Amino acid sequence: MVAAAAEVQSEGHTAEQGGAKLNARGSGFHLREDLEDALDSEHVPTELVAELAAREERALRLSSSSKGLPKAVRQLAVRFLAQLMYRFTPTMEDWFAAVVLFDALATRTPGGLRVEALPATCGALAKMVKKMDSAENRLYLLGMNAKVVAAASQLAQCLQRLGYRQDPVDTQELHRQEWELLRTLRWQITLPCQESWLSIFCTRLDVLTASILQTSIGWAREQSTAMVNTLVMWQATSARLPPRRMAAGALSINLARAGLLPLEALRAPEVSSAQWGHLLVEAGIKEPSRQSSLNSSLVQYTLQALQTAVGCSRTTLQKASELVLRDVCNLRGDEQGHVASR
Repeated sequence: MVAAAAEVQSEGHTAEQGGAKLNARGSGFHLREDLEDALDSEHVPTELVAELAAREERALRLSSSSKGLPKAVRQLAVRFLAQLMYRFTPTMEDWFAAVVLFDALATRTPGGLRVEALPATCGALAKMVKKMDSAENRLYLLGMNAKVVAAASQLAQCLQRLGYRQDPVDTQELHRQEWELLRTLRWQITLPCQESWLSIFCTRLDVLTASILQTSIGWAREQSTAMVNTLVMWQATSARLPPRRMAAGALSINLARAGLLPLEALRAPEVSSAQWGHLLVEAGIKEPSRQSSLNSSLVQYTLQALQTAVGCSRTTLQKASELVLRDVCNLRGDEQGHVASR
């Protein structure tokens, strides 16, 4: 999105004026009261970032060493979840929330999830997310039970073709699975997901830049959603790349692709220029043609605003960007290997 670079340059004076509201303090940034008020009015205060980050960290600490599902089985289950969520509540955030819960459940269940019970497990998860999303009447939920039971047979058939025996799924089994999920998750069923983090980060960044980069930030968010969607379908949520870190890395990369930052600014000192260039090529990330003309003071301000929006240091952003790039490279390698094996 090379037009973004021109947008940044033409609005540079305004952005730098907004930058006066960000005062450096150590490794973080102190916000003036008017900006804190603006963030509050958009329901994305700094306290929310800290609270959700702590909740995510606690959830990861609860994870056990349970054996993960085979990749092919997890991918089938996640696709099934996507179909269910789209049928009942067609929003990306609800689907991401369901997958984060699924992966949390997989790591906390002693001995790991039983493949035989996955259709009922996924159905129960979809119901739980739907209940959190809105208070539906009892008749609707009864109708949802019947639809979930009918849909679960499709996943059961796919798993049977992979050689797994399947438990029967009925309304009673769905209820039993719901209670089992709540017990295993310790009633922590509102975990932050990649999409919710992206929403918070982008809203905060828009406020911090006085909305002058709104178009570019919106484009970067769309690209980041697509990127994390692909990664979530491919691999399970882990402590190495939890939702917040994945969202931060993807957003940083796509803000650079939008022309708001040089990609070089996201390279950690311990990663050589040659290694970084190789990662970008392997991940299919191209340098926008006009990045070399970016104003250095504006770049510094944008980086400060991004750090404040995400609530982390530049070093953390660089590490998150590197991890996301490496996973994109691994994913592309898997896809190429799959095509070559056909």
